[in-house]
Amino acid sequence: MYMSDALMSTTPTAQTQSHATVTEPFKAKTTSYGGRGLFATRSIPSGAILRACSDPYASAIYNPFRKEVCARCFAYAFDAGRNNWNIKHESAGASRFCSSDCLDAWAMDQHDLPLLARIEKAVQALAKYSARRPSTSTVGTSGTVASATMQDIDAAWQAAERADIKQGALVLDEMEEEITRFVLSAILRKHSEDAGRHRTGDAGTWAAFLELQDNELVHVRVRPSILAAQIRVFLFLRLALHDIADLRPYAQTATILRAVLARDHANAFGIFDMQERGDNEMLGWAVYVAGSYFNHDCAPNVRKQRVGREMRFYTTRDVAPGEELCISYVDQFRQHWNFDCVCARCRRERAES
Repeated sequence: MYMSDALMSTTPTAQTQSHATVTEPFKAKTTSYGGRGLFATRSIPSGAILRACSDPYASAIYNPFRKEVCARCFAYAFDAGRNNWNIKHESAGASRFCSSDCLDAWAMDQHDLPLLARIEKAVQALAKYSARRPSTSTVGTSGTVASATMQDIDAAWQAAERADIKQGALVLDEMEEEITRFVLSAILRKHSEDAGRHRTGDAGTWAAFLELQDNELVHVRVRPSILAAQIRVFLFLRLALHDIADLRPYAQTATILRAVLARDHANAFGIFDMQERGDNEMLGWAVYVAGSYFNHDCAPNVRKQRVGREMRFYTTRDVAPGEELCISYVDQFRQHWNFDCVCARCRRERAES
């Protein structure tokens, strides 16, 4: 997509093919400005639905909203005139559900509810234990500069993997707790796939997720403090999952966590409330693998719309053959991901000013 050094670009090879069907009126092509995009192969009328992604590969709801946002359909209680949702499940921690139907659908989608309950218990227990003790760890707290190289980042992760961190040595802040839950959602989906007990549907496979653009280096350069936060999340998860044999291998090294977080930045969509106003509340974020192949432009011809848990993509005008299909990320990314647009329109306007 149109971010410096192709920050927003993707590499849709097998991934695009896995989601494409013979009826999709577009294909992936390499662009002259870096990365790849989706281009119309025939005329597409205004209002046509291009893709409907029914399930994100990974997601997280911000901590303050976990009792107010349905863990299944992302319905916001305030949109329904309520303060919160009150349907719970012992395996879902602080998460809530808007209806018994959503609770049942969520439970059906979890291949191992007892395992999920153990994870929730382990994560909450470690967080409470750590919060009662002063943090003594210095791992992940050293400064990272905007000129960091991949060698610098690799060295920091290698040091983290060697670190012998004990319970009580780490206290995560709210942002790090949210990142932890995002990574856990990806780990659980991968574990389900590895166990052959989960229908991945159009959320995609782990291999498809890995084909999204790896933005680790750019993310660390734009936001140097994020590396230390990610390292603390890794160390926390390694401790929390140590006694859960099924999941221990997923956090013994930083490989999986790094892969997830490298694709989170600039591939994620915000989960917003559904009020028809300009200042919608961002409730969390999610990665919809198939949806990540629409590049950004400040003059988009595609709009995205969340319908429950599903993310849909529609044309906003007639699109000619050969034209790139783009959505607008700019407001979301300026607010949440330090994004400054460098699409053709913005470059032209800056040159004229």
